[in-house]
Amino acid sequence: MADHFSQLRDMLITFPSVVERQNEFGTKHAYFYRNREFAHFHSENQMDIKIPRNEIEQIAPDAIENPFSAQWILFNINSEDDAKRAFLLLQKAYRKVA
Repeated sequence: MADHFSQLRDMLITFPSVVERQNEFGTKHAYFYRNREFAHFHSENQMDIKIPRNEIEQIAPDAIENPFSAQWILFNINSEDDAKRAFLLLQKAYRKVA
């Protein structure tokens, strides 16, 4: 995964009924399942994923609870391993909203 941002974006839109659009805060790359947002990019290297911090300890102990909502985590993507873990987190978040 040389370009993690593009690869994760491409993967997200293959999930059934997922669309990419701007969210209410102006984030361009936000992902919705039937109008329920479950992920968005802050930058090419950082995502917010709608999954409580206490549910992902084994996958991503380095994830940070979003200071504005305990239902979201901030996850930095700086390596191939991070991208793989982001994929697992996104699958988990998707299953929670689907």
